[in-house]
Order: sequence, then structure tokens, then C-alpha cells
Amino acid sequence: PLPVFGLVNDLPAGLVKAKVGVSWYQMGWQMGHWLAKRHPAGSPPVTVALFPGPQASGGNNFVEPGFADGIEGSAIRLVTTARGDNSREIQRTLVQQTLARHPDLDYLVGGAIAAEVAVNELAQRGLAKPQVLSTYFSHGVQRGLRRGKVLAANSDQMRQQGRLAVAQAVCLLQ
Repeated sequence: PLPVFGLVNDLPAGLVKAKVGVSWYQMGWQMGHWLAKRHPAGSPPVTVALFPGPQASGGNNFVEPGFADGIEGSAIRLVTTARGDNSREIQRTLVQQTLARHPDLDYLVGGAIAAEVAVNELAQRGLAKPQVLSTYFSHGVQRGLRRGKVLAANSDQMRQQGRLAVAQAVCLLQ
């Protein structure tokens, strides 16, 4: 039988011979902690909407508790968590609904697809707020960072993960 390798998203140990990935809990925690340092307890409260992606898929189950732990004890108030498939259409709809329900939102934190569509939605509406943060990196997030449209993003070191996966595959196939 051919060996199966897990790359980026977590797969159950029984399905794979080897895995390469990051701690999605840490990806959520790092983003929450970064925000918490900007808005510590005692500073004016700020509101955040979280877009972790699909329910019970990949690293999303870990991003949410990591983010919650990262903002604990800060002036940040998580007002909504909008979960949905990582298609552009679904994430756009979630962002639109959230902006309609929470027009004074300070931050929108989500995966790369949510961040990318949020940048577009805000531009179409002529809004400078909420500020957009991404829990992981993509080419679109990189463009947003360079243009000042994405405030911050985690890097999951995609190239390094790819190199490690190829090295694992070579070792296991030899």
C-alpha cells in the first residue's frame, strides 16, 4: 500500500505514516496574544469577530480555543464567531452578515480566505474599520499586508512545511 502523508491540516494518526504541520492552537493563541498586548486589561474595550473556518475541520477546532486563551484577561470582547466552509462565497456571506450585525466592530480575525474577502468587502464599502487580521498566510494576505489592508498575520512557514514533507516522503519510500 502507498503511504499517506499529512501536510498542513491535521489528519488522524491512524490514517497517515507521517505528518508535517503547525500547532493551530498556537496560531490562534499568537493572534489573540498579539491583540491582547495592544489592548491590555484596563484599556478601552474593543470588539472582535472571529472567522475560524468550518466547524470540526482541520485546525479550526484548535484556533478558537487558542484565540480565546490568547485574549483572556484583556480589553478584547469577542462578539461573534462565524463558522463556515472556506469557500470565498461562504466566507464573504459570513463577513457581510457580521458587518451588518456589528457595524462598530474593531477587528475581524479569520483564516486567509476570510481575511481576503473582508479586505474586498471593506474596500467596496469605503470602510477603514474593522481592521483585518489573518490566523494564517496566503498570497492574498501578503498583498493585504503590503498594502496596509491586513494589519497582521501568522505565517505557518508553508515552504518549510513542503520541504519537510518531501524529506519525509523520501525517507519513508527508501
